[in-house]
Amino acid sequence: MKTKGKIWFLAVLASLSAPIAAQGLLIGKVFASADRQMLAGTSVQLYDEDGALLLSTTTGYDGRYTSDTLPAGLYFISLEREGFQKVEKQAIRIFSGATRLEWSLKALPKETQDPAIKPQSPMLGLLNRVLENAVGPGPW
Repeated sequence: MKTKGKIWFLAVLASLSAPIAAQGLLIGKVFASADRQMLAGTSVQLYDEDGALLLSTTTGYDGRYTSDTLPAGLYFISLEREGFQKVEKQAIRIFSGATRLEWSLKALPKETQDPAIKPQSPMLGLLNRVLENAVGPGPW
């Protein structure tokens, strides 16, 4: 009986001395590069070195996101928001303790944001002329 107790005690002691992966706290914010306005609703994905998705979140009203469940290490990050250029970066290091990241997104040119209707479109000019002839001048 004493032997079983010693073996159990040694097993517990060995499990306590096993290395524990250091956890990192990730604190990030995303803003527009033109005016530094915080960008709510930005999609944030974080992948490990093997390409496995570890974090998928969206920035809050203040353009911030957090995660406290990441092991310290190297990561790949992707940030995406409608009307802005997508950002993808490799070799993002998350340290044990807190890591703070700031991202600046560049706005897309207006003509690439809604390619369906462009002011210089010949079809739009034709449609305006047809409407003006049918119902009179107006703000089409």
